[in-house]
Amino acid sequence: MVGVTGFGMGGALSLAAGALLQDGVDAIAPFYGIPDEKLCNVSTIKCPVQCHFGALDDMVGFSSRKDAEKLEEKLKAGKVDYEMNIYDGAAHAFTNGIGPNYNTDSCHLALERLFTFMNKSLVE
Repeated sequence: MVGVTGFGMGGALSLAAGALLQDGVDAIAPFYGIPDEKLCNVSTIKCPVQCHFGALDDMVGFSSRKDAEKLEEKLKAGKVDYEMNIYDGAAHAFTNGIGPNYNTDSCHLALERLFTFMNKSLVE
């Protein structure tokens, strides 16, 4: 079983992996990153997806709250099994412990959710 997660560009690439390598990915957990529509159609993802975005993320066109809402619309339209987590008070890269946007509470909650999701999706 294969689970893919990533942060920023890695988050976008995890979604792309799910859309482009459908038989090779069993769970996806992107953090604040969405691939361009030219690369892939996220509504075709077949495995469970758990998304993590900061409510204050201002990277328009990549990971802003509005972008996360558009992603959710696409996942819903494709009937993808997904969970959308938006963290109040968190900005882009809120899990980066040495970055200016690090948010301890949001980071810990997101990582706890990630571990639970991957264990459920890949182990159980």
